[in-house]
Amino acid sequence: MIPRYSRPEMAGIWEERERLQRMLEVEIAVCEELAARGEIPKEAVDEIKAKAAFDPARVRELERTIKHDVIAFLTNVAENVGPASRFIHLGLTSSDALDTALALQLVQAADIILADIARLRAVLKRRALEHKRTLMAGRTHGMHAEPTTLGLKIAVWHAEFGRAEERMRRAREAVRGGKIKPYRVKTPVTFEVDFKRTSPAHLGTLFPGVERRGPRTIAITQQDYVTGLQLLWGMLIIAIAVSEGIL
Repeated sequence: MIPRYSRPEMAGIWEERERLQRMLEVEIAVCEELAARGEIPKEAVDEIKAKAAFDPARVRELERTIKHDVIAFLTNVAENVGPASRFIHLGLTSSDALDTALALQLVQAADIILADIARLRAVLKRRALEHKRTLMAGRTHGMHAEPTTLGLKIAVWHAEFGRAEERMRRAREAVRGGKIKPYRVKTPVTFEVDFKRTSPAHLGTLFPGVERRGPRTIAITQQDYVTGLQLLWGMLIIAIAVSEGIL
């Protein structure tokens, strides 16, 4: 993100370290699920959780040689974990970690925007009541029309952002998921990671389970789940900018 146009709380979600941290949380959650299924030793998972770490600079250094971002990340994690790292990413493909981690980031970003909308609507409500008797000229076809009130106009904006808030909640729900499809474990079928049981506590509030993509999901999460949220963000940015300029 461009720093001068980004707030710290939003930009922080998309920093490289945070992106890799979300990937690590997904990998650990999958390990815990596999251990609960008896696919890998629980002792190995405990060791992974205790030692798992990464250094973004080291990941970039490895990627220059390996020519693969996820393998470079996993290699760096393995350098810190040791032999137990052989159970990390077991049976997964790169997009299992990348897409699910991206969904975590999108949900975090959506939550910031929802909070912003709520604050903006509170301001609009206050201003609408404050100016409920403030007269102003109405407009029609680019010219003055019958008088109206500034409060009524602002109340319309308040209602408009209420609809925007609902659309954002629907978009957040649509993107709130991932895809974990292990290929080489004993039970080679898609499974749901129980994030409420696994260690990264905040994951449980984001995902009730991972596989939420429907019967036609393949190795890659279909991008229409993300596109709707991207378009909605663009619309909200324009609308908020206009409102801030007016208010």
